[in-house]
Amino acid sequence: MAMGKGSLEEVTELLGKNPLAMRAKDFNGNTPLHVASKHHSRTGVISLLIESYPEALRMKNSNGDTPLHLACILNETAPSYFTCSETQKKDAEEVQLRVVSFLLEKCVDASKDKNDQGETPLFSCLRYHAPLEVVSLLYEKYPEAARINNNIGDTPLHVACKNTSSEIISLVIDKFPEAMKIRNRDGSLPLHLACSNDAYIDVISLLLEKCPETVKAKDGHGSTPLHVACKAGSSLELVSLLIRKCPEVSRMKTLHGDTSLSAACSGQASLEIISLLLETYPEAAMEKNDRGDLPLHISCRLGLKYGCLFKLVTSLIDVYPEGANVKNKSGYTPLHIACLNDLPVGVLKQLLDKCPNSARSKDFVGDTPLSMACWKKISLDRITLLLNAYPGALRQVNDEGDTPLHVACSFEATLDLVSLLLKRWPGAAREVNAKEET
Repeated sequence: MAMGKGSLEEVTELLGKNPLAMRAKDFNGNTPLHVASKHHSRTGVISLLIESYPEALRMKNSNGDTPLHLACILNETAPSYFTCSETQKKDAEEVQLRVVSFLLEKCVDASKDKNDQGETPLFSCLRYHAPLEVVSLLYEKYPEAARINNNIGDTPLHVACKNTSSEIISLVIDKFPEAMKIRNRDGSLPLHLACSNDAYIDVISLLLEKCPETVKAKDGHGSTPLHVACKAGSSLELVSLLIRKCPEVSRMKTLHGDTSLSAACSGQASLEIISLLLETYPEAAMEKNDRGDLPLHISCRLGLKYGCLFKLVTSLIDVYPEGANVKNKSGYTPLHIACLNDLPVGVLKQLLDKCPNSARSKDFVGDTPLSMACWKKISLDRITLLLNAYPGALRQVNDEGDTPLHVACSFEATLDLVSLLLKRWPGAAREVNAKEET
């Protein structure tokens, strides 16, 4: 598609040689006008392409995008936009405004066209960082765009809340304030999306100022903005703001019974956020979700995401030491789950120090943490720790009559692991399970 990217002289020459070239499409269904608009070519080139083939102004590519949709995308035309100088950014924005203005001058109705996602060019502006001047121009040409929902129920405000400045958010709200209370197909308000995308703090402040009751609103999963912020690993500043606005929201639960602390432990929240949640509502450490999981269970299941797992587990155990021996609905204690995930030996030791009896606990099929460790073939230092905590676990059998040695052999454990188990209890080699197997 050299015609869409070339200079005016090159495009004129190409059209002279092949007048039908302006009707050609690439593998994405883009005409030369699509390509020229996407790359914000000089208006002289765009004007020539329109004069040669005016129908292209309303033509759609394979995604349903018109040339105006593509012109409204800023960061795809300038991949280095976020690392370039302020002067270069300003230049890129001015060029985009010039191209969008020219296309609208030639065909203002293109501002009403929807792509395959049900989105007008305004959505493209808001999703792809177009400057305020371009967004304002789209609203001016088609004010009703503010009230349009795309195929998943998002309004322009939903899209803007994901990655846009408070200046643009303010404009979008002014055009259609009711959008702050509109839910998309997931039941999410714009505030939910802003929190899940760690939006600028002034954006969150603006949304809460304009519509304070949304801080307690739940989406289709029963999650409040605080839940989604904690799970997404949003900033401490953002989480703190939500809690200051409504401390009671930290007590609210999702449809699956998760508090914000559970959400934080299941996501990417920082230790500072965990500490803040525990300080705000310490009883959350004792709250089980519908699976019977405490935040401690969840942390041990997903703890590999944390660089400071030991400190995380410490924080939860300090608030609720008895949690180390609590079983979920599968009969798992946090120690079972820690063994399943081969967590660091320091974490296992910490759980055993707080609750030595957890080494004796059996899950719903009768497995002790040692049996589970043998099944997962975790490292020998962890196996040794479990053996020292409860040597009798070697003689415990599960519902199939299997000892830990049976389990280890069934799952092709290493010779070192089998040797360690036999060294601790040589008689294990003669034990017969329910299938009459040694």
